[in-house]
Amino acid sequence: MNFHTVQLKLNGVNPQTHLIANEMDRIKRYTIETADLQNKANRLKIDKEAVERIVKSNVGK
Repeated sequence: MNFHTVQLKLNGVNPQTHLIANEMDRIKRYTIETADLQNKANRLKIDKEAVERIVKSNVGK
């Protein structure tokens, strides 16, 4: 629960029907998407030694 939701509830407004709900959902989606992209970037590591072995083995051909 965030500050905006609490404020709307205190003012007697349903937070699910207020326009801020769509914006909060959009922000949440982008936050998750950004975290996923960062995790993918961390997973993609190049094994330098393996690349060197492959290049050396193919250069002689």
